[in-house]
Amino acid sequence: MSTTMLGRAAWLTPLLAAFACGGNQTRPPVPAMAQSGTAAAPADSSGLPAGYLARLDDSAKSIRSLHYAFRPENRLDIESGSHDKNLSHISYRLGDTASGTYTIHADIEQVSTPMHPEAFGILFGGSDLAGPAQRYAYFLVRGDGQFSAKLRSGATASILLPFTPSGAISKSDATKPVMYHIAVRIKTDSVRFMVDDKRVAALPSNGLPTSGIYGLRVNHGLHVVVDPIRITRP
Repeated sequence: MSTTMLGRAAWLTPLLAAFACGGNQTRPPVPAMAQSGTAAAPADSSGLPAGYLARLDDSAKSIRSLHYAFRPENRLDIESGSHDKNLSHISYRLGDTASGTYTIHADIEQVSTPMHPEAFGILFGGSDLAGPAQRYAYFLVRGDGQFSAKLRSGATASILLPFTPSGAISKSDATKPVMYHIAVRIKTDSVRFMVDDKRVAALPSNGLPTSGIYGLRVNHGLHVVVDPIRITRP
């Protein structure tokens, strides 16, 4: 699968520190240089900010078809193409890591209702995300009021929790945007999945990747706006 770091104009650099940080965690700055196994891309090739990486599920597709842009208050506007383009992907920063007991929070607004229900959410426990041995878990919600969880190992995505309806998840419609507060709570014995401060499911932590990179998972055909991801600890 192809992985590319995509730069952005220098005037966006001060905004990057606020995205994906918060809570009690501190981490070193992420250099805006191409990392090992990636290649720098022209600044106008997409809106993905400098310091971020992205990986498409379909290696035959071009990451330049994605559109990332900043809105006020460091909200990240993401468009992942139309349904005839498989632009399902992850995006992350190498410096955004967590371990131990912690909770990842992401406020994701579905701006428009896609042609078919498509999912978005949080990845966690990521490792080798640019390589053939990529591994991460991810928690997803859809605008039809359902959630799911999966585990990616190399080219295989295994279902941990099938798409399941939950009254905690608001259904989207064509009249207004819908905001979803999504959280993954990592504990020593379990991983708990939350939507709007309500637990919708939990899994034993044994066998799941709980330490590593965290970031976003966005399927194709979506237009979402993401508030800065934050980490909290007990």
